[in-house]
Amino acid sequence: MTEYKDQISKSCWTCNHQQIGGTTFLGLCKYPAANNPDRNKPIPSNIVDKGCPKWELKQKKDNEVLPEEES
Repeated sequence: MTEYKDQISKSCWTCNHQQIGGTTFLGLCKYPAANNPDRNKPIPSNIVDKGCPKWELKQKKDNEVLPEEES
């Protein structure tokens, strides 16, 4: 898992806080910030590919296969 984590970009696309949906293709950020009471904010286009300091690796879902598990 460490090797996989080191190889991926720290963009919003791989972040645990990203939620696909809302009014934008880029999704919503659901990082629980004190100044964001509804906890969902549209992800700006200039941030989505770069990420931010709050980035956390997206958690594996039950039906998801990570690259190191493929054969």
